[in-house]
Amino acid sequence: MAITIFHLKNFRASAVQTKTARRGFTLIELLVVIAIIAILAGLLLPALTRAKQKAQGVFCMSNTKQLMVAALMYAGDYNDRLPPNGDDDDDGIFWVAGNMTTPSDAINTLYLTDPQYAMLAPYIGRSVGLYKCPGDKSTVQFGRVSGPRLRSYSMNAAVGTLAGSNISWLNGKPVWGPWLNGTGSHMANHPWRTYGKLADMTEPNPAGLFVFVDEDQNSTDYASFDVSMAAPTSMVDWPATYHNYAAGFAFADGHGEIHKWKDARTRKTTPYVMGRSNGLTHQGSNPDILWLQQRTSARY
Repeated sequence: MAITIFHLKNFRASAVQTKTARRGFTLIELLVVIAIIAILAGLLLPALTRAKQKAQGVFCMSNTKQLMVAALMYAGDYNDRLPPNGDDDDDGIFWVAGNMTTPSDAINTLYLTDPQYAMLAPYIGRSVGLYKCPGDKSTVQFGRVSGPRLRSYSMNAAVGTLAGSNISWLNGKPVWGPWLNGTGSHMANHPWRTYGKLADMTEPNPAGLFVFVDEDQNSTDYASFDVSMAAPTSMVDWPATYHNYAAGFAFADGHGEIHKWKDARTRKTTPYVMGRSNGLTHQGSNPDILWLQQRTSARY
């Protein structure tokens, strides 16, 4: 009898231990774990996002630098002349064809790879990816097909030559940079400098004159980037802000920069409507516009 009672006690003790060993988390413990994970995620995700944007910025800057190297090679083959970049009356040829507000243009790879449309294609081959910032997620709908827009970068409208003009003697001359005076009627070197050749780049010097820029997806249309040099400061075309509120630039000497903006107004939040003819967006005392002006042109 004593032996039976002893075994019964052992059985009950073993059952209690088994039940205790199989006990899971309480609701409070689970909530504490979830809260800790949420806190860690809240701390880590912004840092990871910033790191990703910084990496994309470096990639973007590399793209613009390679475009700049191609433009320098182009100038070497064309008696120091820079690629075409628009016309005084908008019927000319740009360094790359296509209007990114037109869906059929925005997804047309020929505009980036065919030398008939892309002046730099002989120097970069079929590298379509060089024209696209990884931070630009814009898409277009063309019929039943939806896809990413292929180009993010534009060329300083004060840089380049005329081609395809209906005034034949203008072809090969420096661009007019129509919005340099803030009205859309500017003419070459009157009063702001335009640069048809590398030799024209005396002020600012090549290290201080940007040629390619990562443009905001809500601003990109044709392949030139207009800056108004007039006061009060106004925005014509808008730079990108994808990289921790910064944009990539390539300068005429071949170096690249990632410039961080200071003014919250520099980000374009409204979709593109019809283009530069809509006029300027006045932003008095915006230091970011002043930075752009100093690297766009100078008085002749």
